[in-house]
Amino acid sequence: WEAHELKCAGTGFYEYHLGTFYLRADELQKSSATFLQGLAYDTDFRHALLLGQGKIYLFQQDYANAASLFKSVITEFPDWYVGNHFLGLSFLGLDKYEDAIKYFTAANDIYPNAESYRHLILAYEATGRDEAVIAALDSAYSLDPEILKDKTAVLAIVRAYANLGNFEVGKDFLALLWKEFPDIKNDQDYYDTGHYLRGKMVEAGLIEP
Repeated sequence: WEAHELKCAGTGFYEYHLGTFYLRADELQKSSATFLQGLAYDTDFRHALLLGQGKIYLFQQDYANAASLFKSVITEFPDWYVGNHFLGLSFLGLDKYEDAIKYFTAANDIYPNAESYRHLILAYEATGRDEAVIAALDSAYSLDPEILKDKTAVLAIVRAYANLGNFEVGKDFLALLWKEFPDIKNDQDYYDTGHYLRGKMVEAGLIEP
């Protein structure tokens, strides 16, 4: 990509993709400098270049600065769902779940997408809204059935069904993950979620401790 500099530099498109390559290679200084270089030009990629700068903060788990930058993105580009989604990610990292829900929902209002619904599952679980967790999964699945291969999202669904007393459906989702990923039986999160569901069944008097 660097070899195309003479032909493509100054387009914004070039700087965004080069900066993204640097970010993926963990070369954060080069990534930031490249995004800033692209922002110096008046191009149609300003929104993407600003987003790239925010992604660097996310990569560093500096969620407060990420949120500040993504706020500026949606102020300038309010109808771009991606900016709202990444602002939601920042608030999720800050454990500000109501704010995360607000911006993931805003992203879906602009452009329904499975990724924002996937993160709504996590935010709703963190706030104890089991029915909303399940509704978010249904919405994500309608857009991308591959969500059922997402371990984190599916385990959240199992816990939501366990909380609601729908144990058989919860067990079905655990079985679905096991079928898709046989080695998951050795995964600690999978084990803990199965143990959580079993504990809820004990509480309900359905099985012995």
